[in-house]
Amino acid sequence: MTVIHSPVPHAAGGRRQGWSWAGLYPWYVTLLLSFTHLMSLVDRHLLGVVLVDVKAELQLSDTQLGLLYGSGFALLYSVISLPLGQLADRVNRKNLIAAGLSLWTFATVVTAFSTSFESFFLLRMLVGIGEACLVPAGMSLLMAIMPGHLIARATAIFATGGGQGRAAALLIGGPLLTAFAAMGGITLLGEHLSPWRGVFLLAGLPGLPLVVLLLLLKEPRRGDQAPQLRIIDTLRAMKPRARAYFFHFSSFTMVATVIWALSAWALSLFVREHGLSAAQAGLVLGTVAVVTGPTGNLLGGWLLDRLTLMGVRGGPPLLVGAVLWLGIPPALLFCLAGDVRLAIAGYATLQFVMAFANAPGWMGTQLLSPPENRGIVMALFVACYTSISIGIGPVIVGLLSDHVFTGQDSLGGGLLTTLIFVAVLGGTLALVGRRTFIAIVGAPDRGDAA
Repeated sequence: MTVIHSPVPHAAGGRRQGWSWAGLYPWYVTLLLSFTHLMSLVDRHLLGVVLVDVKAELQLSDTQLGLLYGSGFALLYSVISLPLGQLADRVNRKNLIAAGLSLWTFATVVTAFSTSFESFFLLRMLVGIGEACLVPAGMSLLMAIMPGHLIARATAIFATGGGQGRAAALLIGGPLLTAFAAMGGITLLGEHLSPWRGVFLLAGLPGLPLVVLLLLLKEPRRGDQAPQLRIIDTLRAMKPRARAYFFHFSSFTMVATVIWALSAWALSLFVREHGLSAAQAGLVLGTVAVVTGPTGNLLGGWLLDRLTLMGVRGGPPLLVGAVLWLGIPPALLFCLAGDVRLAIAGYATLQFVMAFANAPGWMGTQLLSPPENRGIVMALFVACYTSISIGIGPVIVGLLSDHVFTGQDSLGGGLLTTLIFVAVLGGTLALVGRRTFIAIVGAPDRGDAA
């Protein structure tokens, strides 16, 4: 296998930039992409806040609500990620992100005027298409502008936006819905809109100035590479490294499955097994996400950078495997504790530990891939873990709860069984695949280790 030493670019001479705009600009881009990521997750998860109102007004079944929120959205998002990843390797990346943001912002705003399942579903599809542009093009952009020894931290900041988006949807969407309900809805251009419609309308507005800021960025030069590869060309290029990709993709998919199983069922567990109201449980989940998401992401990126500077090989799979194994004790506490305070502590710890895996998961994919393939490979990576984690993880918990476990704590039993199985499997895959990862990537680029 070919060993790639210096898989990521770094600053001239390997030295850190000073406090000049040239040195701060990559961080400005990183923060802008992170906020864009936040907005994408707000628009994606906002439906969960208003499900009851949407169901009542549009007379939808639970199956239709599930299609709007989960599997239908994830499937299209995953499929469209591949051609959009190909575009990220060919076209202006910041323009691609701006176009995707424009599309999902438009779809979010227009959702406020939806009158049927069909129109709502079409708009959710558009949201998925727009959001599928972000991660492949955003990661490719970060790899092009960031020094090698800072890539993991920049990736962690980018990933943090996603976690904060989920928290914002819970913490901001609920109060907005309550405020609009107290007002009896809102009136726009002489047309009365119910409270949940006002939430969608307001949620889309921040996307408009964000598009302008993205368009004002400078697109980095791609050097001498000629990004003209087709998806089939990328798959052929991946074939000699298929074993490394399999272990890396599979192990991170297990991390995503843990996260989405918690996203789907944690609130219900607090309500059904600890007697909290939905509003109280939402406040708990949102607060935990605000605290654990950014700290876990940033510490995971920092730790990966430290391992790189220390010359530790195979840092990404090492961290992903450790995260999954270390998640088992807090999962036991969360699902089995009879005291709600202990359950909250277990849940918060589990979310904190899982957040450590984002930077090594995303960065590891980039390190395994040549520069001319990174957009498509990142899109394939996102497609794999999104379709499996969202499409399968929550369903397994529900099936176990319905058909294997019984009684008041059936949900806790189904969730714990899923979490432990997924953690053991994913942790083993990551650690077994580390040797193959090292064979492909070689020694880490330590940049300015001094």
